[in-house]
Amino acid sequence: MKKLILLASLITAFASSLQAQFLNPTEVSLAPVQKPRTIPRNGVSLMPLAIFGSGLDMAYDYFGTGNWDVKIIGGYYIASKPYMYQNINTGGYNYSQTSKSEYYTGEISNMEGYKFEVQVKRYVGSNESESTDYTLGLFAQYRSITGDFTGSRRNSSSSSGSVQLQNYSVGASGFLIGPMMNIDYHISKYVYLQAAVGSGLMIPMGYSSQNEIFSIPHINPYNKSINLKLNFAIGFNLN
Repeated sequence: MKKLILLASLITAFASSLQAQFLNPTEVSLAPVQKPRTIPRNGVSLMPLAIFGSGLDMAYDYFGTGNWDVKIIGGYYIASKPYMYQNINTGGYNYSQTSKSEYYTGEISNMEGYKFEVQVKRYVGSNESESTDYTLGLFAQYRSITGDFTGSRRNSSSSSGSVQLQNYSVGASGFLIGPMMNIDYHISKYVYLQAAVGSGLMIPMGYSSQNEIFSIPHINPYNKSINLKLNFAIGFNLN
């Protein structure tokens, strides 16, 4: 809880510093600049990296006429045999040394998951040709995943050994929040590219042992952790 309060304080301080900076443009070297009206105001974008996780990510982009942008992302993931979950071992190989109450060894089938994310971004400048925008912002994401586990489950407090499971339903969910830095490159009035980098705190929900089944650091996190976040999108103007 102390770490969560500390992170919330840092995010609040980050947002406050941005607000103070841009509410007093005479005190800084980079004042907010009104966006050129040739830049798209509304668009839809696809995130092709999601395909490597057996998913599809789509987003709605609102490019504000002032200095604020908003991005709303929805993602859906499905696979009968997800390749990234075919060799699960949440307890490591030395079970006697683990402090976990329960751990799994096996594979996942019939995976299904989704996510919902909102990004609020502050426009901080553009290049000389005004085709590239730079923004700083915050994101909040909720994600959930389920699947059928086949393999063994072992309880560290039990002397009866492992239990064999067949198509045992498991799931994980959680919230991911943190700051981001973004670049929007407008190729034309119809097409734009987006790239973003950030870092977020994963706040898991549900059973920790099942969160570990699905958790892949930085790629698909479900354990409590700080994770790198990368985004790449291809967008199309709706105006």
